[in-house]
Amino acid sequence: MRIEEGFQFDVPALPPCGAYASDPALQSLLARLIPPEHLPSIAQELHRFSRDLRGPISERVLACDGPTDVEPKLTQYDNWGRRVDRLWTSEGWRALKRVAAEEGLAEIFYARREGAASRLFGFAKTYIWSPDARLVGCPMAMTDGAARILELLGTPEIKDKYLSRLISRNPDVAYTAGQWMTERPGGSSVADTETTAVPLLTSSGKPKIGDAYALSGFKWFSSATDGDVAVVLARTGGPGNSGLSLFLVPMRDEAGQLNGIRVHRLKNKFGTKTLPTAELQLSNTVGYLLSPPGRGVASISPILNITRVHSAVVSVSGLRRALDIAAAHAQTRQIATGLLAENALHTATLARVEVLCRALLHLVFGVVHLLGLSETGRASEEEEERLRLLTPVVKAFAAGRATGGMEECLEACGGQGYMEETGIGRLIRDCMVERVWEGTQNVLALDMMRVLKKSKGRAMQILIEWAAPHIGTSTTALGLLHRAVQHADPPATLARPLLNLLGHVSAAASLGEHVAWVCAQGRPELEVEEEVRRRWVEDMGLRELEREVERVLQGKGGERDAEIVYGGLKRASKL
Repeated sequence: MRIEEGFQFDVPALPPCGAYASDPALQSLLARLIPPEHLPSIAQELHRFSRDLRGPISERVLACDGPTDVEPKLTQYDNWGRRVDRLWTSEGWRALKRVAAEEGLAEIFYARREGAASRLFGFAKTYIWSPDARLVGCPMAMTDGAARILELLGTPEIKDKYLSRLISRNPDVAYTAGQWMTERPGGSSVADTETTAVPLLTSSGKPKIGDAYALSGFKWFSSATDGDVAVVLARTGGPGNSGLSLFLVPMRDEAGQLNGIRVHRLKNKFGTKTLPTAELQLSNTVGYLLSPPGRGVASISPILNITRVHSAVVSVSGLRRALDIAAAHAQTRQIATGLLAENALHTATLARVEVLCRALLHLVFGVVHLLGLSETGRASEEEEERLRLLTPVVKAFAAGRATGGMEECLEACGGQGYMEETGIGRLIRDCMVERVWEGTQNVLALDMMRVLKKSKGRAMQILIEWAAPHIGTSTTALGLLHRAVQHADPPATLARPLLNLLGHVSAAASLGEHVAWVCAQGRPELEVEEEVRRRWVEDMGLRELEREVERVLQGKGGERDAEIVYGGLKRASKL
């Protein structure tokens, strides 16, 4: 039988109206969070952008997908034996970076035409764009973080020369930024940073912001290596965090040559294949001081907060696209009893993933809302505390849960889900990086514990007071959160279970907050929103999380962890 004969597939397709028009949960959420004077223009722009992603921008996306080899390439030496370190990226990658500039994916946050809602607007565009961005969202996240640092710390000269280009909508002049923090000794911990920085001009006066330094060292992970500038930690003093300072490093000098930088190699990664990530050698690389000497780690907090929120948005966005693909497949795939979408068991599986997606959406954009209030000076003291506490939580919780939901969507498409062309495999590979970039779940759980310790438990109490009216009958969870911060000497194994419980409770409270608003507004989606909230609280693992935290607080379990994992055998430290 010829392929043209016999059964023919009804090929599924994403809605032509675009991601915003086909996402009622996002529309309802933004209607609550964005002030009415800004909502119509923002909604109009999101509709336009969504349609363009299905139309003219889609050709640039396809240019990142082959059939030609689109992964970045490094040429270290030319044919005369000269070290050149030329980095090649695909035409599609470069075209999508131009789209990011033209669409203002950094500029929106700093023009602040929509006031505190500018963060909601910009991240809504990022949410819609991310599944099609082919990882261009990574340099845009770091560009956003670098822009915030320069806005807060930069001299007028640095702002004029660099900040203006980081937030430009003109793709011919717009810059993108990287961040070079990770080194071989420390991984997620920067305390053992080996890169050093010495002043280029010696003087008896105190170092000041904007002073030029020569940096020398080795950076182990530099994502978006094709950026124009990078924010870099280097040692200006003694050991530990207190000896580190923050610098702005241009990738090239005024003559267009690499600024004392050698690209050692490109990383061979599990996913994020279109994104150039490299190991870099710095040799008297010129950088400009951004922080007071020894205050580098304290000064990078705005970058970490912003990039962690970007990471969370990307995780939920990837899950949303995987769900859209699975739903489109179900509405076209014929099985013995009719359409797959008419099969109750299949629909129940997708409904469970949809509840997860909506819970994460409300949790993440609740934090985006707090970030916008904070940056515009409109956040209350309590909202600032919630933002500090929830930023590591939302990144870890969204990344950990979203990839599991994507796997369900792949399975829901059967064999076609496993095909590369369907797109879910790429989404899983690319979103898996969110579980490690800017901190693993364990690292972020420890960050959360530091916030709680620094606030002496007040941050948790503030969150409990916010959540209590919206979480319904789950008093057990709130009581456990309160008990956890009252523990005089919390077990080391408490951090991660507590983070997951806090993430689930905060998502439940965010959903409850939205239900109350929908009810007050008399909106037609009330019954669906109430059911989503109910299922998230009752059916999606909250009780299991409560039991896990309870076991740890009682000192149960964990005694034989090392024996279970390592078998009591001494393991070789080298491969």
